[in-house]
Amino acid sequence: MITHGISNQTEPPQFSVSQNGPIQVICSSTPVTETALITFEGGGNVQPLPVPVPACFTTALFSPQWLTLIEAGAGGTGNFSNEPSPVTIIFTPASNQADITFGNPLSEVNFFYTSATPLTINAFDANNNLVATATGPSNAPPFNVFSPLGVNAGFNRITRITVIGAANQFGIDNLTLTRIREYFTMQAQMMSTP
Repeated sequence: MITHGISNQTEPPQFSVSQNGPIQVICSSTPVTETALITFEGGGNVQPLPVPVPACFTTALFSPQWLTLIEAGAGGTGNFSNEPSPVTIIFTPASNQADITFGNPLSEVNFFYTSATPLTINAFDANNNLVATATGPSNAPPFNVFSPLGVNAGFNRITRITVIGAANQFGIDNLTLTRIREYFTMQAQMMSTP
């Protein structure tokens, strides 16, 4: 494992799901949309996420490559600061890419990231078709700048995202999931059909 990455963990992590508490999720809505903000607070240091994470109107299933990470200033091994919601983020210590799968289709997925290499997010629909993609430039080291990055599919089509970067060289925080309410989804689909 790289020791000068986003985590200063020098030994392979020992997993214990019981050490990871419930992950903080903040729900909000407007007449048009529903939003779930997953802050990752409540997660342990270098620990797997609960399976799945309940997120208001959907669930988020994080592939096993994702681990929660607490910043060093708060007692963890994270080599980062200035995250949008202190003190916990998620990262992939040994993989260049990782998935997040959603229980219900979403219109938009956003997060804040810090990364030593460019970071790409690919969004897929239920048939595994690529429906949106975005790439953000590197903004680290040091891992103290968190930039916004997201994908928008126009209406509720996103069932999975893949985040691609470099192992132990990126972290994300404040994952925001947006779903257009059903009435407005039907109207958007009718307007996009020729």
